[in-house]
Amino acid sequence: MESEVDYDSYLAGFQRYASCLEAEGHRPIVHDADPPMIDYSVPESAVSSGVDERCYIREFAPLDAAWQIANEDGSEWADMLRRCLAESGVNPADTLAGMEEQRAAAGISPERCLID
Repeated sequence: MESEVDYDSYLAGFQRYASCLEAEGHRPIVHDADPPMIDYSVPESAVSSGVDERCYIREFAPLDAAWQIANEDGSEWADMLRRCLAESGVNPADTLAGMEEQRAAAGISPERCLID
């Protein structure tokens, strides 16, 4: 699979994954499907039965990984880290990798950014 994936392909992969879960009697809950990331959860029964893992690997894993890597700078964690750095008086870098370096250099724990 190519390392780059567009949102339509990412969404189609998620829909196949969701259909696979539903075929096994487990309905995923989509909290937010607006780009860049789909925010969803699955019932615990889908996880404990192994259905979630089978469906995810078969239908969505490669697309999800490629999409998340390509869009990490706009991820929820990047947004939280950006706010955390700014609140700590650090002008945030443009990339997640740069912000992670800034966080570490400033001695700010990841937990602090999750709490703030």
